[in-house]
Amino acid sequence: MQTGRQCFETGQVLHCILIIHPPARYTELTDHLTDEERSQHRAWNMNKPTTILLTTLLFLSALSVRAQTVAIDIDTGTRYQTVKGFGGFLKIIPWWLKWEKYSQANKERLFDLLANDLRIRYLRLPFPAGIEAENDNNDPQRLDLSRFDPYRISWRENDTGKYDGEVNVDIYALQQLWQRGVRHLLMSTWSPAAWLKDSQSVYGGRIKPELREEYAEMIAGTVLSYRARLGIEIDYISLYNEPEFFVGYAHTEARPEEYRALLPIVKTRLIREGLTTKIFGPEPGDPKAEFFGTNWIPDDRLASIDIFAFHHYPRFFNDYPEIGRLQEVGRVARERGKPAWQTEISNLQSSGGDISRADTFDEGLALGQHLHNALVHAGVEVWTWWKLYDFHPTQAYGGRPAAQRLIYINPDNGQPNPSPKYYAMRQFSRFITSGSVRVRSQSSNQNVLVSAYRHENGNTTIIVINKESSSRQIAVTLSAGDSGEMQVYEFSSQVNGRNTGAITLQNGRFSYRVSGRSITTFFAGDLQAGDNQPQPDRSPPRAPSNVRIRLQEN
Repeated sequence: MQTGRQCFETGQVLHCILIIHPPARYTELTDHLTDEERSQHRAWNMNKPTTILLTTLLFLSALSVRAQTVAIDIDTGTRYQTVKGFGGFLKIIPWWLKWEKYSQANKERLFDLLANDLRIRYLRLPFPAGIEAENDNNDPQRLDLSRFDPYRISWRENDTGKYDGEVNVDIYALQQLWQRGVRHLLMSTWSPAAWLKDSQSVYGGRIKPELREEYAEMIAGTVLSYRARLGIEIDYISLYNEPEFFVGYAHTEARPEEYRALLPIVKTRLIREGLTTKIFGPEPGDPKAEFFGTNWIPDDRLASIDIFAFHHYPRFFNDYPEIGRLQEVGRVARERGKPAWQTEISNLQSSGGDISRADTFDEGLALGQHLHNALVHAGVEVWTWWKLYDFHPTQAYGGRPAAQRLIYINPDNGQPNPSPKYYAMRQFSRFITSGSVRVRSQSSNQNVLVSAYRHENGNTTIIVINKESSSRQIAVTLSAGDSGEMQVYEFSSQVNGRNTGAITLQNGRFSYRVSGRSITTFFAGDLQAGDNQPQPDRSPPRAPSNVRIRLQEN
C-alpha cells in the first residue's frame, strides 16, 4: 500500500491528512476474503486514490501534538553538585586607550552589566608578575610586605612607564566589581617574577627548584598585599596556567614532578601566614583527566589542593565530541573527593583557526551547549569564561578578539556592547542562584537538552536548549509537585534573553512550546532578592590534625 501525508500548521497546531493509494499487489492484502468479496472490493477501490480524513482535524491535531511533544522529567530528589557561580577574566586594559576620557555613564554601565545583569560572582585575575620585581630580602622565611606593590598588576614588568596608564585602570575595574558584590577572586599564575625562573624572563621557563620557597613567599605576600593595600581578598590561587606547553605570551612550564613538589610548599606557607586562600589547578589547557591523577597529584599531596580546575577550547562547534572528556574529568574529581571547576573557555570554533562565526547567534548557541555540558557532564561548581570584555573590533586580528570576549567596548567612547555569547551565558548565570543544587533531569529527545537547579528556598530553574531548527512542544514534570508561576526568558536569533511572559506550574506540571534553536530558561524566584551569599570566613584556619603535609622534592 502506498501512503502519503499532507500537513499544514496553524498557530501551534499541526494538521495532517493521510492519503492512501491502492496497492499494486492487492491480493496479498485481501487473503481473508472470498473471491467474490475480493472482486467487489477491488472494483470499489481500483485506480481511485482515497483521501481519508482521520475523524476530524481537531482529533488528528491532538494526536500529532502528542506524538511530537518532548517529555521532560525532573527528579528534584536526586541531587548532584552545588553550583556556586559564574564569572570570567578581568581584561588588562591596553595602555593606549583613553579610559579617563570615557563618560562615567559608560563606565558604570560596563560594571553594572557584569555584576547586576550577567550576575558574575567569580572574577579571574592574572598573577601580578611585577608585584615583587626584586627579591624582598633574600630570605624566604621572612616576608617584607613593604617590597610588594599590588598596583603592578601587569606581567610586563620591564615596561614601566609605557604601561603606567594601564595599571591603575585595572585596579579601578577590580574595585568597581568588588563594590558591586563580585567577591570571589581567582588568581592564575601565568608567570611570577623573572628572577624566580631559569629563563630569567616572564616568557617561558620553569621555576628554579632552589627558589620554590621564595615562590611560596611571593604568593603569600601577594595575597597579603592585596588585602592590606587594596582592601581586597584573593580567595583562590593557581600555581600555573596551562603548564603543559609553551606559548608565546607570559607563561611558566611545569612537569608533573615539579607541580607535585611545589604544592605542599605553597599550601604550608599560606597556612603559616594565617590565610584561608585555596589552591586550584593545575588548569590544563583542555579537559585532561590525567592532570588530576596521581602522577600530577599523588595521594599524599591531595590535601594540598582544594579544587580540580581545567580549561576548555572546544575543537568543534557541535558539542558531542567533547562530552566524553568532560565526563572523565568529572569522574576523577568525584573519586578523589575534589570539586571540579572550569576556569577558562573561549574560541568555540578554534579548530583550524576558523572563527568566521565569532559574534554571531550561532556562537552564542554553541556557548550555551558547552556550558550545559560542563554543568551536566563534568559536574562543575564554578564556570568562568575567558575575557569578560575587549576593545578590538570584530575584524581585528582575524576575528580572534571577538571569539574571546563577552562584551565589545567601543574604544572611541567606551560604550559596552554585549555579544550573543553574553546573552547565552546570561540564560544560566542570571537565573542559577549561588548555592543552587543541580538535580536530575531527562529529555525524551536527544536534541532537546535540559538541566534543572533547585534553589535553597525551594524554587527551581529549568534551562532547555532546543538544537533543532523547528519549535518543539515540551511537557515538563517535576517530582516535587510544585505549583506557582515561572517566568520565561528566551535566547534565540530573534530574542536576546527577553522575558516572554509566565507559565503556570500546577502540581509539578506545565507545557510550553520552545522556539527552534533557542535557550529557554524557566525561573521561579525573585531576581531582586540577590544571592544571599554568606561572606567568606577570614579567620585563620586551624592546622589539620589528621593530615601530614610532607615537604620534599618529588
